[in-house]
Amino acid sequence: MSEFRVNSITNQDGSAGPQVCGISTFSGKSGIQIPSGSSNFRNLDGSGRGRAIHAGGSSFESRMEVHSITSGGGGKDFGDLSVAMNRPHGCSSSTRGIYAGGKQTPGVEIAVIQYVTISSLGGVADFGDLLEDVSSGDAASNDTRGIISAGYDAPANINTIQFITIASTGNARDFCDGLENRGQQCFSSTTRYVSGGGYGSPRYDGEGSYAYLNIIDFLTFSTKSNPKDFGDLSVSAYGANGGTSSSTRGIFANLSVSPGTRQNIIEFVTIATTGNTTDFGDMTSARAGGGTGDSTRAIFLGGSTNPAGAASNVIDQITIASAGNASDFGDLLFTGKYATSISDSHGGLAQ
Repeated sequence: MSEFRVNSITNQDGSAGPQVCGISTFSGKSGIQIPSGSSNFRNLDGSGRGRAIHAGGSSFESRMEVHSITSGGGGKDFGDLSVAMNRPHGCSSSTRGIYAGGKQTPGVEIAVIQYVTISSLGGVADFGDLLEDVSSGDAASNDTRGIISAGYDAPANINTIQFITIASTGNARDFCDGLENRGQQCFSSTTRYVSGGGYGSPRYDGEGSYAYLNIIDFLTFSTKSNPKDFGDLSVSAYGANGGTSSSTRGIFANLSVSPGTRQNIIEFVTIATTGNTTDFGDMTSARAGGGTGDSTRAIFLGGSTNPAGAASNVIDQITIASAGNASDFGDLLFTGKYATSISDSHGGLAQ
């Protein structure tokens, strides 16, 4: 026996979500099928979860745009950063996005921390300051704590790893010391922060080439101690902001193996264990750009391409649990590179 039903979906924050209609049978064999991950869906109007914000980049931009991780297609203007920049660090909770540091002009890094309320279109508010001026690193978070990795303050690499409590505005505090590198990628589970690749120190290898790294380290969010060895990438590479994860699997993508030489490779690790990366598949094109996602899907937004770092507006997607090549997901509103992406439903957050 069947009946027509109108059902209300409740968002994860407890607010009323959309109503859906359909035929339901008492046997439970058929009815309304909600796509995987849609209980976390956040529309571009802010309802639900599943929202990504892409900010800064290129020739020192202030613009931000928002995309739905679940539906693809085009984005929507979100607002502006208070400071135009590229290469900021980015992390987030399920409600608040953080943009920390960055490069304001060539050779000038900044320490400002800005935040956005992810569900509300609009500009940013002041959060506090980093311990020092820094750009070109990366950051990752769980629901409570954001860890901001080592980076670059011209003309030197720095090794300070800092943290913030995302729900409370204020200045960053010292967490530990890491390797003196920049351009690394990182991601998180609810308990563990993982970082891989980057530039070594000294920045050059003595023969005029960048000293790229293949090492992967990890930290535990709750414990202030120096990084521990996790394993190795398959190549020595950098590529800030390209890492993302589900709660169990971390993704490295958008890697560069030498100046101006981008790779299309995607690799993964199981976050709770240690070990070297495993091949996942290939991007639709070789470039170095921002990555973010939710518990099911990773998206990679824009970036610099081969040759000579031309900017891209391409967005790729993968299903994190299933190895394979990336596919097209849509386009950025603006062609750009050196930007940073965050989301309200990445693998470091309770789903």
